[in-house]
Amino acid sequence: MHPSVETLAVTRSRSVGAQGVKLRVKKACAAAVAATALFVAGCGVGGGDAADGLGAGDYTVAEVGNVTNSIVVNGNIAPIRSTSITSPLQSEVVQLAVAAGDRVEQGQFLAEMDTEAIERQLAEQRKQAEAAQAQAAQGYEQARAQLAAHTQQVQSGTHPAISAARAQAAEAAEADAAAGAPTQMILAANEQGQTVGIAPIEEDQAGQAQAGQAQAGQAQAQAALQAAQAQVAEESQQLQAQAESARQQAQAANNMGTDSSLEYQVQQSTIYAPMSGVVATVDVQVGDVPQGRILSIADDSRLLITSEVREADVANVKVGDAVRFTSTATGDKEYQGKVRRIAPVGSQGAANPEQQQNGGAGAKAGRGGVSFPIEIEVEGDKEGLLLGGSVRAEIITDETPEALMVPLDAIYDDNKILVLATGSGEEDGRQGTVEERTVTTGTANEVDIAVTGGDLEPGDIVINWPDRFRDRLGETVEITDPNFDPAQVDGGGEPDESGQAGDDNADQGA
Repeated sequence: MHPSVETLAVTRSRSVGAQGVKLRVKKACAAAVAATALFVAGCGVGGGDAADGLGAGDYTVAEVGNVTNSIVVNGNIAPIRSTSITSPLQSEVVQLAVAAGDRVEQGQFLAEMDTEAIERQLAEQRKQAEAAQAQAAQGYEQARAQLAAHTQQVQSGTHPAISAARAQAAEAAEADAAAGAPTQMILAANEQGQTVGIAPIEEDQAGQAQAGQAQAGQAQAQAALQAAQAQVAEESQQLQAQAESARQQAQAANNMGTDSSLEYQVQQSTIYAPMSGVVATVDVQVGDVPQGRILSIADDSRLLITSEVREADVANVKVGDAVRFTSTATGDKEYQGKVRRIAPVGSQGAANPEQQQNGGAGAKAGRGGVSFPIEIEVEGDKEGLLLGGSVRAEIITDETPEALMVPLDAIYDDNKILVLATGSGEEDGRQGTVEERTVTTGTANEVDIAVTGGDLEPGDIVINWPDRFRDRLGETVEITDPNFDPAQVDGGGEPDESGQAGDDNADQGA
């Protein structure tokens, strides 16, 4: 539900602190009395001749106070921040250590979740992981041993394939040498000038044929040796790759261990407070399997009022505007705050409450109006304020403090007022001369206006309806109000024992 919004278009408050609310109520009552007095005077009933004197409702005794424009809204108290606590476990709550409303400190134990099933899964996973690690380590050691043995055979020249190829190459070389021996003998004899017979020549021709065959066999043996060496080199690379693969598998088995998500769930089974504050809600009971939030914590070190302002009023509200408010839980106790945030996006409300005007005369606002969410931060004293509690807040949109207050209708021609300049003493105090004064004005609302300078003093009698007396400047006029107290004027608006400047009589003419 949206907080209800209502506007107090005008406010007259006095410099008497917490009594301001009562004074505003008195002002509203005085306005009603004034209206009644005018009606009675117009009918010629009681109170003296309105044409000759000032009756009740015709005058106001100028006094010092705060003249403000304000907007009144209803809202609720909320924390500056809050957090919802959940759990990744789909298991029962076995312990709850807090209840709603409890104050907690950061790191404090809150709840415990059941982890029996998860721990069984973890134990089985650890067993399987240990077996996989052992198997991977064994495979790695075997691969390393094979690579080491192969490397030793290659380096020592004892590899079977290379040894066999080298032996064949040696035999082919010997055969080649033997086949070429007769030819060498004939060549040597020719060099010495010796004659060689037909038989040796024939033998030489046969030997040359054998030598050709031997050379071909030697070439084949040499090629076979090179092929064997290449094959051994490839085997070395394969064994190195197998050893590296086995090493990586062993490392992966060691790193994998168990399912990290299960370990995380076990770690999260014990729930601690992530911040200090008050437990706002507890959403589960012992034995429940949470499907969402377990509990929530609100930081109540700083408080907000969440509310809404009507579209017609939002332009008058600014971040930083002063706010005074009361809460239902604390009665008339007045608190202070300031506007912290105004949302730039409005929403369609179900209904707008009454707009307060002229000290309480209600005028129904249209239903379904647009409103804008706002936040008001509480400042100073927070004692007694309850989270979620309802408040009635007055946003001060304009204010002239410690100024003389006169009715708005008493000002004419922008800066003129009429006063009844009286003499001293009981009898003289009821009569005076109508005078025109020039003043400087400040904040105005629909009831009052602040006089910030000019020819007006506290205790001066201001004529509320100047149009009736502007043609009587300089004339003597009597105050016919039977409740008028001349001592009130002589006191110049000084506070009485209750702290109010002649409040009862001052409001008679307002």
